[in-house]
Amino acid sequence: AERLLGNLKLAKDCFKKSLEIFQEINSEAHSWIFRGLGDIAFEESDFTASRDYYHQSLSLATKANNKTDCARSFEKLGQVEYMLGNENN
Repeated sequence: AERLLGNLKLAKDCFKKSLEIFQEINSEAHSWIFRGLGDIAFEESDFTASRDYYHQSLSLATKANNKTDCARSFEKLGQVEYMLGNENN
């Protein structure tokens, strides 16, 4: 909700706190958090950071064999590559 209201800093802080908790409980079911951080970086036009977050999301989704999250991560990676001008690669 914070991201939709334009408060990207607060949204990023919430995602990072959530990530800390998931890491404390040693859960691999948090690929969506990296995707959320990637979305924020994307909105801030930080496409390199966005790509890194989406790759982290994809890695976790792959480890968890979560095909839905894998597909979402690939979609986001495609958007980043397009914005970086890599649509022909």
